[in-house]
Amino acid sequence: MKTEKEKNTDKKTDVDIDEKYDENGSSPTGSSEGSETKATGRAKGKKKDKELEKLRKEVEFWKDKAQRTAAEFDNYRKRKEKETAESWKLATEDIVKKLLPIIDDFERSLEAANANDNYEALKQGVELIYQSLKRLLEAEGVHEMDAQGQEFNPEYHEALMQMEKDGTPENIVLDVHQKGYILGEKIIRPAKVVVSK
Repeated sequence: MKTEKEKNTDKKTDVDIDEKYDENGSSPTGSSEGSETKATGRAKGKKKDKELEKLRKEVEFWKDKAQRTAAEFDNYRKRKEKETAESWKLATEDIVKKLLPIIDDFERSLEAANANDNYEALKQGVELIYQSLKRLLEAEGVHEMDAQGQEFNPEYHEALMQMEKDGTPENIVLDVHQKGYILGEKIIRPAKVVVSK
């Protein structure tokens, strides 16, 4: 037999249970809290999915852009290599065209010397060819260095030997064994010289 207090506690428990669960056996309060949590979780998941998709698209965009830029640079490099090769070819062709008349002069000089056994004609022909070559080089911006009697400068001169000469100060070019040449401001070949000591 239950006391009055126990009966009241049982009734209260029944009421509490009835309030917590509906007729289907699911908790109405728990259900709404749970569904809100699930809905919030789903919304957050969808938002993250959208952000992830956006980031994937952005990665694809930059990857595509990088590949296109690399391809453009590769095409640019190939085009520049081709242009450089073509420029060298044209420059070589231009110099060869300028040298051909000088070769013709050599042939005429040799023919004249052989026909007459005239070495004076050969000498004059060689002199003319030498002058033609000098003019060609000057037209291309190449000039001989004036080294004889100048103070020795290691940037312009290559000392083959040193020797004493009376009345000549130290480090003066006494003799030029091979001429030096300058193209514009650039030394193409230093002069090979004998220097005083």
